[in-house]
Amino acid sequence: MSFYSLAFHPVASWDEFLSRRGFLTPFLFFVAAQIFQMLAFSIFDGNFFLVLPVLVFQWFLAVSLYHLFANFLGGRGNIISLLYLWVFAGIPVFFLPAVRIFHETVFGGNILLWFFEVIAVYLWSAALHAKAIKFVYHVSIFTAFLVLVSPFVLLAAMGGIAAFLYTVTVFI
Repeated sequence: MSFYSLAFHPVASWDEFLSRRGFLTPFLFFVAAQIFQMLAFSIFDGNFFLVLPVLVFQWFLAVSLYHLFANFLGGRGNIISLLYLWVFAGIPVFFLPAVRIFHETVFGGNILLWFFEVIAVYLWSAALHAKAIKFVYHVSIFTAFLVLVSPFVLLAAMGGIAAFLYTVTVFI
């Protein structure tokens, strides 16, 4: 399993990785991915290791929610497999510091262009996450995409309901 195969041929790498499970590799990969993101956005400092338990909790919580939505939408898979593959589906974030250096060198401080470059990296990551959901839960890519956006839709609906209830209570 190489970095290239993880980034550009993930399914073959995921099969190989799941055959030799271990928690240390995904954990170290997760920590490295968080460091790379923080470096790209210039927010890495000594507090990283204080925030790390919160980030690990967020990783477990996110995977648990996606597992719940995948099962709700008809998928059948293993949450442990998704926990392992979720980290490796986030491999595009390793390119963020390089994108930042390239951007600063070639384009200077054009913040709008930097925004679109970051969006492209995160869309690539989202596509790999959807592919991981499809791989683990044996669902269609459309269902995997629905699983991926379900928490955001639910959060928006809860926000809309809260805003409606607040508006009703203010005007009564």
